[in-house]
Amino acid sequence: MLNSFLNIYFRISYCSFPPKRVINGNNNDNNNWITLGIKTSCSHKTELYLAYRNSNNLELKGHYQVYCKILSNVNKEAKRIYYKAKILNSSNKCETTWDIIKEFSGKQNSKADIQEYI
Repeated sequence: MLNSFLNIYFRISYCSFPPKRVINGNNNDNNNWITLGIKTSCSHKTELYLAYRNSNNLELKGHYQVYCKILSNVNKEAKRIYYKAKILNSSNKCETTWDIIKEFSGKQNSKADIQEYI
């Protein structure tokens, strides 16, 4: 009786709400500034966090916090260097700058939208 009910319930549920493929929100197209060293440091930071979380050692907490600040500064500097080089190496600096601004704001105007109005 219960199996019959569950079968009917799941069948109706799957028909009403079909499963969808989940696309990971991490788009690495705009993370070109992340180097192998930064990835390694992020992994080490995760290990430090797990060790800090599982113990009550204040020294470990202090070390984790300092490491986070240093990694944050390294990330900011790597991002700054990457985008500065991208602008300097481009043939149209204004367009490249606006592309970077659009990338950060999440607004991408497609040229197909513009063609509809012409």
